Amino acid sequence: MTSNRPFPGIVGLGTDDVSLIAQMRYPSFSYCTTRDPNTDVVEGWIHFGSASKRAPRGTQILMLLKDGFTLLLHPNGLSTPLLANPTNNFYYLSFEGISVGGQELTLPKKVFDIGFIIDSGAAFTYLQTDAFDKLIDAVKKLMPDDEVWTHDKFELCYDNPYRVPEIKLKFEDTISFRLCDTNAWVPISPLYCLAILRTKGVSILGMYQQNGLNVGYDLENKQLRLKYVNSCPDDDDDDI
Repeated sequence: MTSNRPFPGIVGLGTDDVSLIAQMRYPSFSYCTTRDPNTDVVEGWIHFGSASKRAPRGTQILMLLKDGFTLLLHPNGLSTPLLANPTNNFYYLSFEGISVGGQELTLPKKVFDIGFIIDSGAAFTYLQTDAFDKLIDAVKKLMPDDEVWTHDKFELCYDNPYRVPEIKLKFEDTISFRLCDTNAWVPISPLYCLAILRTKGVSILGMYQQNGLNVGYDLENKQLRLKYVNSCPDDDDDDI
């Protein structure tokens, strides 16, 4: 695919026939990005086919068997169904709600009807405006003594990042997807702003919230897997 931006082009990972995934008939793919907090350098990897199921470094899981032996498993992390939409090439998720500081938010039905997609091309997460208003109101109520600021497109900013409540997004079949503070808040000196924006359209899980995650798309079984990692899997193996 071509692009009018100052780089050679864009790799299409969607569901339409022109995407790389469709043309190469890959049954799965995964990507991972991590940001060095000291240098702000971003490292990223993408794997296709069998290589996409490789376990990230330092994330092996041991299962104790009844005979006393242990079995090494690849961590799947949280998983949720990938839903098809015949009108476009995005990957849809079944969104079930938001919690702030352990409290579930009551969201109107239209929030769920409009839909929720995961998009590697979106810089930040976008929430349908009714859900967004409920989210920022809940955060404000848990931080009544902290002054609220705005900065450019970010509508909720504080100067004290150590008091912010935990935010979780609930998708089908997952307990909850917890946003780490570094995924939920973006530092814009001297403020920390909620890295989630409002939209009147479909909600989007963007790349800022996917930082530090190994994100796996199992297209055969129609599953999305999310696993927090310390470092991304590298390209030492040639099993693509």
